[in-house]
Amino acid sequence: MKPLELKAFTLCMKVATELKGKREVVLFAYPTGHTDQLNVWRELNGRYSFYLSGMGVLFDIPQLNTFKTQLCITWESTTGLSAFWVGGKRTVRKVYRPGHTIQPNGTIILGQYLDHYLGRFNDAQSFVGEISDVSM
Repeated sequence: MKPLELKAFTLCMKVATELKGKREVVLFAYPTGHTDQLNVWRELNGRYSFYLSGMGVLFDIPQLNTFKTQLCITWESTTGLSAFWVGGKRTVRKVYRPGHTIQPNGTIILGQYLDHYLGRFNDAQSFVGEISDVSM
């Protein structure tokens, strides 16, 4: 239970789903006030991304399926190096938001995205499946 003022993180979770096709889904959201600090998405085109207060960075990873898969995202501010890890294997690293800091005092939401801070959810963006063993 620490405030999330972060210059680096590793976010891991076990995920299983039967969702297929073109549908955007949020796995993890961390908004503060009216600002999205950290979001993890499966995009409409099937790629995975995460966002730090603005534009995101996209990764091609194997599609998640009905078997629980360990999914991790790493990022650090000094160099901006970021990557997804799927079942212990790392994607290519990308430089994303060097010098950025994730701000504290937000709310962590699993499997959904708030269209308005602590307001309403969009059913079409909800995750359907299992998320467990979340750690950061």
